[in-house]
Amino acid sequence: MTRAVQERADFAWATADNPRGEPLARIFADMREGIVAPDKINFIDDRRHAISLALDAAQPGDCLLIAARAMNRIRNLPTRSSRSTTGRWSGNSSG
Repeated sequence: MTRAVQERADFAWATADNPRGEPLARIFADMREGIVAPDKINFIDDRRHAISLALDAAQPGDCLLIAARAMNRIRNLPTRSSRSTTGRWSGNSSG
């Protein structure tokens, strides 16, 4: 996934969605295998902070994609608080 992002994106922030106990160092090491332009990607431990940085960097006309590798068959559904946070980030106050 990292290589595909690097081929298409101007810049990327890499983070972990839900490591479920897997060390972030191992997750990031796997992601780094696909890097072709190290100056165009930043690894951030905290997912919320990574998304915030991406939103802050976005300019009018930019497309911001928040993607996750979904290897798990079971996904955690967002809680009310995470929907509220996303609403705050997007400017939508009805979270």
